[in-house]
Amino acid sequence: MNYGELIGDFKPERDDIYDNFCGYFNNPTMTKIKDIENISMYGVKAYCLTSNTCRYIVIFIKNDNLSIGVKKRLTELKWESFQTRTLDSNIFKNIETLSYIPEEKGPLLSKIHKKKMDDKSCTYQCEDYPLLITLLTDNKKNLDSYQSSGNIILALETWATICTWN
Repeated sequence: MNYGELIGDFKPERDDIYDNFCGYFNNPTMTKIKDIENISMYGVKAYCLTSNTCRYIVIFIKNDNLSIGVKKRLTELKWESFQTRTLDSNIFKNIETLSYIPEEKGPLLSKIHKKKMDDKSCTYQCEDYPLLITLLTDNKKNLDSYQSSGNIILALETWATICTWN
């Protein structure tokens, strides 16, 4: 106690991941979409593949008690779940559009290794960070195409990804 006491959750390895995700996606403006029990959901649209589907970043944080529609930069949101998803194009209304250039460089090239696979997903463990990465599929054929290892960027760019803390 000579040098003070830690207040709250101090997890420097998470701060590193937060910073790297923000940098990779150009620190987008996220819009609060809804509250679900004790969780708040924020999102940003990436770009549309067809008239029926778009790519989204969706994050879940501890409930922040803010109004639906509030806008915050990704750097302001300490997520518990970070998702890159391909969803129906009209699922979220009045949210910002993301602008970024995918680049394979930096700390997000950290290796991930397959740990578990079931009918709908494949879960990977990250070597350098306490991160679990789940790749989703609705098709057994697509699931078989997931490699035994890869990196965080490759996983994020499938746009069928859920990242959670280990």
